[in-house]
Amino acid sequence: MNQFWATQLDFVYFYYGLSFVLLGAICFMIPKGNNPTPLWLWLGLFGFAHGITEWLDLYALNAGQSHLLTMVKLTTLSISFAFLIEFGQASSDNVAVRCFGRWIPVPPLLYVAWTAINDNPLAANDFARYLLAVPGCLWTAVVLVRHAGERAGPARTALKLTAGLFVLYGVAAGLVVPASALPTSHLLSQEMFLVVISVPVQVVRGLLATGIAVVLWRYKVECTDNPNVLHKLRRHYRISVAMLVFALALGAGLTSQLGELFDDELQEDVETDLAYPVNADTHYMLGAPNRRSRVQRRSAPQPRPRSPAMI
Repeated sequence: MNQFWATQLDFVYFYYGLSFVLLGAICFMIPKGNNPTPLWLWLGLFGFAHGITEWLDLYALNAGQSHLLTMVKLTTLSISFAFLIEFGQASSDNVAVRCFGRWIPVPPLLYVAWTAINDNPLAANDFARYLLAVPGCLWTAVVLVRHAGERAGPARTALKLTAGLFVLYGVAAGLVVPASALPTSHLLSQEMFLVVISVPVQVVRGLLATGIAVVLWRYKVECTDNPNVLHKLRRHYRISVAMLVFALALGAGLTSQLGELFDDELQEDVETDLAYPVNADTHYMLGAPNRRSRVQRRSAPQPRPRSPAMI
């Protein structure tokens, strides 16, 4: 099972990031109405920033980790969760919270930066999740539940369901962290999650992100006042969600097939290369053609063509 997910992580990171980018686009399309709260702008910025963070993980998975890339990922991760806290405080009915609440993420951000500067980026990642992701997700859930009380019908249901998904995402992204020097990271780590559940936590996070985007999309549709337009949008929504699910399933299947083909070709090349040093001299002495691997034939220098005057 672990071997299977090892070949699927690139696709997981792709749809994980895509779901949050879709969330960001949806938040910018939600009509403001007469009620200024909640301020969807901050939730949209969270979606875009967090989606970029996951795509940076996808890049690191293929290109390899570096200190610069690690710091960039930590920066975008921390800023994205700070946007989530800003969504909570900006949507609050309390005037004092709206005035002074914007300073709430500053101390955690400074502490995360101080930890990273002291050559401990892994612990800084954990602090960002503990101090920013968990309160940000919980505060967002509270705002959505309160705002659901002002709605009716499917819109209310969509907001409550989105709030529940954010609570689950706060657990998966804020409490399940990479194992580091922090003692708390070993109580509920990503490695332990993989051993117990047999599924990487990134898969669960990606499914929750997709659910958040799809359900909030439904809320956006239900915000339409015109009954005729609402009927068309509901039909388009169902078709779009079905196409999205089909595309994700097709992408997972193609990724698995291409990964298996690549592994088979790589194994064939390795076996040919290992057999070549043992049999090359024997084949040459017996007059047999020298059998070389595709990698060696591809990299072997070719003789320079000679002109008729040199022959």
